[in-house]
Amino acid sequence: MAEDIAREDIKNILARLNRKFEVQFVKWQDSKIFEAKIKTQIPQDNEDFSALCDEWVDKFSEVTDTIWAKKTSNTGPKIRFRKQYQCWTGEGKIIKTELLFDRTRCKGSLDLKVLSDNPLSKRKNKNVRLGLNLAVKMTFHHLHQVDTAQPSAFLVHRCSPQQDVPRVPIQPNARLPELVAAVVQKGPEISRKAAEKAEKIMAKLNHTNQTALDCEATAASNNKQLNVEVIGDPSPDTVESIKLETYLSDPQYTQFIVNTPQFDFSDQVFMYQPLVLDVPQLISLTAHSSAPQFLQVQARADGQTQGGQIL
Repeated sequence: MAEDIAREDIKNILARLNRKFEVQFVKWQDSKIFEAKIKTQIPQDNEDFSALCDEWVDKFSEVTDTIWAKKTSNTGPKIRFRKQYQCWTGEGKIIKTELLFDRTRCKGSLDLKVLSDNPLSKRKNKNVRLGLNLAVKMTFHHLHQVDTAQPSAFLVHRCSPQQDVPRVPIQPNARLPELVAAVVQKGPEISRKAAEKAEKIMAKLNHTNQTALDCEATAASNNKQLNVEVIGDPSPDTVESIKLETYLSDPQYTQFIVNTPQFDFSDQVFMYQPLVLDVPQLISLTAHSSAPQFLQVQARADGQTQGGQIL
């Protein structure tokens, strides 16, 4: 009954637009939500589809005494052009964009689609063959119960705002116990997969760490050091020089660290510090058969407290 009244109202509105039309779908839901789908026409000799859609909406506005805000426009694979509009439900005729999102007001929208007009679409689409090249979807969402027996009850522009934002009721789910049981049943399988994934991640991390350790070990093996101790009494009165003999049995040595022992002298104090010799600069390490190399350490003759053994 409510759909029949709404269908007649829409027919009366469209008849005043002086365009061919066909009402294809009308539905009321819970006396709050209304939806209708129609096919109508726009001129085919003009490809300014945005202006043509605006023209149709302007005529619809004059007949219904409504105001519509332009929203989005785009194209698609099966349509040539699409444009959407939202009904202005505020006071006055000047649209305030921020109030279009007022959740205390009823909403209305128009969705216009220009259908493709070519031989293929004409062969497959009866509406295109009849010249109905514009699809219009009307949606009106009321926040209150509507007396659907009233003329054009689906329009929202005269609805008063609600005092509070309506809460959407939570619908019970009859399949909830079934879904919970399914999740519980799949629990062990999910845990097994999670454990396998964790093992793979740990194996990958261990492999990465081992690779890093191998790289460090390789770098250390390529940068060996040999500690050589100075043996003997380095007293400047009795020793003029000390010879250090090193047999280069391992060509991988890159540095020699010479450590001089510290002695307590009552008359003169000598400071000894480790000496680092860069072998590639001083001693050739190219062959195992290299002759013994001698490094001579001379004692300072000045006897200063800052003196020491120099190389």
